Amino acid sequence: MNSINYDEQIKQIENEINKLKDEMEVVTKEFLDKTKIFACEWYKKSIEDAVIKSPEITKSLGESKLK
Repeated sequence: MNSINYDEQIKQIENEINKLKDEMEVVTKEFLDKTKIFACEWYKKSIEDAVIKSPEITKSLGESKLK
């Protein structure tokens, strides 16, 4: 009788773990999507700031290196 009880407990815990894993996958995807948006915006802003604040460096690179 004990083994049946343990089997049921194990099944419940496995179900709970699977549910938590599914929830974490959703949260992870949302985090990565938001991080991607943030990183793209930050990178673009950083480049714009560098070009504006240090135009001499930008000019010295030349057109081919800026692409």
